[in-house]
Amino acid sequence: MTVARTLTLEETPVDGALQRAGNISLCLTDKGESAVYTPDGKLNDTIPVDKSVDSIKAGPREEILLLGEQQKQDRSGCGP
Repeated sequence: MTVARTLTLEETPVDGALQRAGNISLCLTDKGESAVYTPDGKLNDTIPVDKSVDSIKAGPREEILLLGEQQKQDRSGCGP
């Protein structure tokens, strides 16, 4: 694995993605935001997302962002 970029974050990261062209870094935070960083590591923008979102991927074009939510399953057992 190669480190593509190192970012200094103010929030706790949940997931991250690098856009195909490598000109935008995306970081999903535990505060319900997607942080958008420039190639030199500067915060360019934040996009509010639901706090249940726990995965982020860069889309096929720069203006597309794919967000996901892993469904939580009850593993407490059967019955009351």
